[in-house]
Amino acid sequence: MFSDARALSSVRFRSFLRDCRAVERSADELVREVDTEKAALKHYIEDQYAHIRRTYDPKVRKLHRRRKIVVMKGAFDNLK
Repeated sequence: MFSDARALSSVRFRSFLRDCRAVERSADELVREVDTEKAALKHYIEDQYAHIRRTYDPKVRKLHRRRKIVVMKGAFDNLK
C-alpha cells in the first residue's frame, strides 16, 4: 500500500522488493493512522449532524421534480 504518488514513484519494476523495503513502515503505524482517520470521520459526521439539527426548518417543503413526458406527434395514431 503506497501512501502517495511520491512513494509510488520511488519504486521501480527492476528493484521492486528493495524499493518497497526502503519505504516500508510498521503495521502499528498503519493502525494508528487508520484510527486517526476513523476518529476524524466520526468527528466530521457528528459536526455535520449537529449543523443539520441546528438549521432544520420543518416548514420548508421538499423539492419535487415535475415529471414531463414527451411524446412524438402522431405516436398514438395507429392505436385507434
